[in-house]
Amino acid sequence: MTNRSGLIGIVLIAFGIILLLGKFGIFPSLAANLWPAFLLVPGLFFHYLRFGRGAHAGVLVPGGILLTYSVLFFVCNLIGWQAMAYLWPGFIFGVAVGLFEAYYFDPGKPRGLLAASGVLAVLSAVLFGFALVAVGGVWLIALAMIAVGAFMIVRRPRP
Repeated sequence: MTNRSGLIGIVLIAFGIILLLGKFGIFPSLAANLWPAFLLVPGLFFHYLRFGRGAHAGVLVPGGILLTYSVLFFVCNLIGWQAMAYLWPGFIFGVAVGLFEAYYFDPGKPRGLLAASGVLAVLSAVLFGFALVAVGGVWLIALAMIAVGAFMIVRRPRP
């Protein structure tokens, strides 16, 4: 048995025990909230392949995507799944993160990766903005309009 297969075996056993203990009701909330680790662990493994084993930077694309998605799901587990109503553009952002990591850590710095990452990051930011407006950002827009209007009245030039 190699060290790698032994480590993977230990991780599988640990996750299996956690899931079984959760099913037996010993700590159901812990098992219910730890499932995003099934995305986190492979994401970290892809990063290990790049930084620990010297694999091609292309392995960082799925690594960055999985890490971003696992964080997104952990956040939803903590604050509630209704948050997905405005966090869904994070799925596009995850792809942008993976592409940017591949660009940044590739010695050749392929500009296509940077451009694709930038486009997806901007698209994700715009969609986050739309999602916030749809969820309740109208209040923020109204308050911003009032503040800008008041500022314009106070700062208007004196005749």
